[in-house]
Amino acid sequence: MAQVNSQIRSKPKITWGWVILSVIVTLSLLCVFWTPKTEGMTTPQSVSAHARTRRTSALAQIEELLRTHPHPDVRGEFYEMVRRGDFILNPLENYGGDAGFIPMDAQTLHQSGYKPKGALTPVMHVWTVILQPEYKARAQLVLYHEFVHYQQWRDGQWWEGDLSLASQEESDVAHKNACMKKWYAEVEVYHKMCVLGRTTGLTDALGSDEPLATICGAKEDAFQSTLHEILMPDGASAGICSDVWSTL
Repeated sequence: MAQVNSQIRSKPKITWGWVILSVIVTLSLLCVFWTPKTEGMTTPQSVSAHARTRRTSALAQIEELLRTHPHPDVRGEFYEMVRRGDFILNPLENYGGDAGFIPMDAQTLHQSGYKPKGALTPVMHVWTVILQPEYKARAQLVLYHEFVHYQQWRDGQWWEGDLSLASQEESDVAHKNACMKKWYAEVEVYHKMCVLGRTTGLTDALGSDEPLATICGAKEDAFQSTLHEILMPDGASAGICSDVWSTL
């Protein structure tokens, strides 16, 4: 927070020029802050032709990764949902992680140019960097990881929105319970992902310095402690649960 200057300055003389300037500035700010925002979503109609070409190429790459994925749920259910338009893929050239799943409401999707079929539609943001050929194994593991998060949400087991609901209660107990649910949800997802990686050889294709290689290389009795060591320094993973996760 910026420090407040302790010296009291003399008041400037107010003129009509100042009044008119203030009105112009105020209206300009209102235009900025009242502009509808759909964070993380790319609006298909608003992108340039060059960007649209890159987006089309990225979508084709993701769909091919799904179609040829080693896990039957991904190449089956996930791929078919994408083809039917029941699951939206959103490739992003700038993103705070490899991928992320979130259910989005119809109004937000309509504002972004999509045509959702229900009140809530599953959306997966995908960082286009992982679509490069050298990251294929990592991309397939990440896509499966986020699809399991979708299944957790679909089955009413867990999703990130539970944290928001807990914070509205302003209860330490509710916050702790939600964060513990998040932890065990992540343990489940990472464990399933690592089993897939080891049985299909995907983890063998990872770089030895990649966090996923470290997590999946841990022995069963050290899996949770290794996962904890990797996720805790990562603010995006622990997030507002860092206070609870630090006690695990």
